[in-house]
Amino acid sequence: MDNYGLWGVFIEITVIELANCYFMRNSVANPCPIVTCCYRKSKAVRRAVYVFLAQLSAAYLSYYFARSFWKLGLHPLHSELLEENECSTDLTVALTVGCLIEGLATFVGKAFEHYSSQYTDNEVYCSIANCVFSGFICALGILYTGMYANPIVAWACTFNCEGVSHIGHLVVYWLSPLIGWYLAEMVFGEEEQEVLDEPDGDKKKE
Repeated sequence: MDNYGLWGVFIEITVIELANCYFMRNSVANPCPIVTCCYRKSKAVRRAVYVFLAQLSAAYLSYYFARSFWKLGLHPLHSELLEENECSTDLTVALTVGCLIEGLATFVGKAFEHYSSQYTDNEVYCSIANCVFSGFICALGILYTGMYANPIVAWACTFNCEGVSHIGHLVVYWLSPLIGWYLAEMVFGEEEQEVLDEPDGDKKKE
């Protein structure tokens, strides 16, 4: 942020979203659809636990992967990050405002996905448009909440950091996106592809 500004944030998030879209096509990066899917389908709970634990593990391990990368010394800032023993929250506004921002960002993101899929049947164009819009939304709100719109990412980056209580963090970065996602599903309908459907192999075993 200090080096490349909002334009750099926009490019970074867009590229990351594109990479996730094409290299990890069948992965579930956001826990919000997992929670709403469990709400609709009680049989999905077991698989939800597996996916959720995988997400939490990835969030935890990402810190150590980042430190390993910083040790390469590719940028002077990396050495400073290695020496830091404390972190501060990205939340720079009141809790209520932060809740509105994170929840609204999640809702708007789902709304954009819904309308972009209606505008064109080309999956590639839709994916690119959604990724670019994600980068745009993140750049708009990063100075206020960090604009994660994903509880797992927020958990990995800022949980237990100074500046916000544990309860405040959970409300802003977990409860608000979940509510935003749930409301979006109520308005625009549920996702066509269930994120927690059992693989064919598992179904045959049962």
